[in-house]
Amino acid sequence: MTAPVFILMVLAYAYQWGANPIGHVGFMCMMVLLIALSLLFYRLDTTVTYRKIELRYGIGLLRIRPKIDELIAVDTDRAKWWYGLGIRITPRGMMYSIHGLKVVRLTYRKGKTTNTIMIGSAHPEQLLSSLMENFELS
Repeated sequence: MTAPVFILMVLAYAYQWGANPIGHVGFMCMMVLLIALSLLFYRLDTTVTYRKIELRYGIGLLRIRPKIDELIAVDTDRAKWWYGLGIRITPRGMMYSIHGLKVVRLTYRKGKTTNTIMIGSAHPEQLLSSLMENFELS
């Protein structure tokens, strides 16, 4: 999503568009910010090991490890388009996604409360089977 903004900024700087064109310092600051955002959020890696889940965004500076005492249910779902992308609080629970609408919904118990998270995936069936296997669900 940052690619069109990046291209627009480069063109605006190169051709000095507008009544008050962007200066060199402003251009460099915007480029550094866009590159940093791109590196932080360009992909989402989901790692499932025995009874643990880890979500890593981009180069790995942002990691999410939901504390799951007991996994109750796991299924594939389709997120609503208006939920958007990224890290979101939705009516169905937390959502972690970077592309598409396919998600794997996890309902789990943490202490005495029941929580739901949705993890976006290009291959939800593989993620679902990995979760079923590692959390010993049938």
